[in-house]
Amino acid sequence: MSAELEARRTAAAAALADYRQAVEAEAQRGGQPVPWALWAGRLGAALDSVLAIVLDGPGTGQAPLTTAQLSTVLAALDDAAAFRTERAGAYCLECSESPPGLCVAHADDLDQADAYRYVTRAIGGRR
Repeated sequence: MSAELEARRTAAAAALADYRQAVEAEAQRGGQPVPWALWAGRLGAALDSVLAIVLDGPGTGQAPLTTAQLSTVLAALDDAAAFRTERAGAYCLECSESPPGLCVAHADDLDQADAYRYVTRAIGGRR
């Protein structure tokens, strides 16, 4: 794996781990949910950074991905989809007040999770 791709993958994994730690800390304190927009932006930016290398592919000066590298990218996409799906299932006052039972932000989370799964299938995964 190239050093640049590895660094970007590590940043994405760190963002997800930080989010999960913040959620756990707030749950233990009985506080308000963590600000989802902050975390969505951070993880989305990290994922975009990883995908910029992966999807540009041959002809852009980047070497094609090895099987191990592709596996790492597929795992990152799987983590991102799980993150969005998990966040969409969190308690939200706006969801409870919305006629369909799902607020715009959480509906967007589910749409993004579907988009990550679509990209996974498009680049050779079966998730």
